[in-house]
Amino acid sequence: MSTALSSGRRRSFYVLTIGLLLVT
Repeated sequence: MSTALSSGRRRSFYVLTIGLLLVT
C-alpha cells in the first residue's frame, strides 16, 4: 500500500511541476 501512495504522491509532484512550467 505504501508503494501505491508514494507513486501517487510522485505523480502529483510531476503534475505540479508541469503546471508551473506551463504557467511560466
